[in-house]
Amino acid sequence: MCGIVGYVGTQTVKDILLKGLEKLEYRGYDSAGLAVIDENVNVIKEKGRIATLREKAEATDADGTIGIGHTRWATHGVPNITNAHPHQGNEKRFTLVHNGVIENYEELKAEFLSDVTLTSDTDTEIIVQMIEKFADAGATPEEAFRQVLSKLEGSYAIAMLDANDADTIYVGKNKSPLLVGLADDANVVASDSMAMLHVTKTFVELMDEETVIVNREGVQIKKLDGTTVDREPFTAELDESDTEKGTYAHYMLKEIDEQPFVIRNIIQQYQDEQNEIKLSKDIRKALEMQIASILLQQERATMQVSSEKNSWRRFLEFQLKFTSQVSSCTTNHCCQRSHCSSSFHKVEKQRIAAAFSSM
Repeated sequence: MCGIVGYVGTQTVKDILLKGLEKLEYRGYDSAGLAVIDENVNVIKEKGRIATLREKAEATDADGTIGIGHTRWATHGVPNITNAHPHQGNEKRFTLVHNGVIENYEELKAEFLSDVTLTSDTDTEIIVQMIEKFADAGATPEEAFRQVLSKLEGSYAIAMLDANDADTIYVGKNKSPLLVGLADDANVVASDSMAMLHVTKTFVELMDEETVIVNREGVQIKKLDGTTVDREPFTAELDESDTEKGTYAHYMLKEIDEQPFVIRNIIQQYQDEQNEIKLSKDIRKALEMQIASILLQQERATMQVSSEKNSWRRFLEFQLKFTSQVSSCTTNHCCQRSHCSSSFHKVEKQRIAAAFSSM
């Protein structure tokens, strides 16, 4: 599962992005990368661990205050630096990271990019190359972004930089999780709130087929048709220490060990002073509906099995009746087939009778 982080604000972004990517290691990945805008767009990518990417990034002079980062789990193309994100258009104006799978990328490549030389084997590069082409044809970056996203089939969470605008991250979401975070002097993008708790605990959840303009001053959510969306933020009830491995070798070991505490904490939320479970009417109604749905599904499954069993019984009854009628036939009868003989029908009758009795 891939991961995305993004930041635009007043602080140097490189370490913020790397720390965010480290928080997303639990999702699994085979390569990682980031892009930072200062005087230029600096793209740094590496196959393997984020620790290796950190060494490579810290050796560069990329010190801008806007950037995006990504951990990749290969779907299109082998794990290597070329296929790692971020990806850029051939003119290097747009730089993009993407989670998800674009199901119609071959068709889009044939329709819009037959004259474009691609540098990777990914479906992601198709997106950024198309945005660049639409922008070259006269669309604004926001228009090009929405136009291309409206043509994508499949899942995506996308964050994009424009080399001509060091104050904006373009964001889009469909069937892949993505949040935008709000802070006093910055705004962020993340696949998981835990990746950006070191910047903010206030986030806005994005819905499918929505885009967001994220800059230092705020965020603006729009549907693909350009309609503006207003949505209240939520506060992530997490602490940075909750996302650390601590003394554990792996996050999974920590999660296993914390299960009793988590379950106890959940139960306590619904206990009164006498330790009795008290549920609100809404929760009780939701549970009753869920239970009713499960029982209905079980009943339907039982009816289906019963129906299939009855159909099979009727088939066997017919076969048994048929073989009984022709069990004494000779080679010159019974459909006039040379393989048909009394011994054949006798064996067939026994086989069907055995299957019938086993039901």
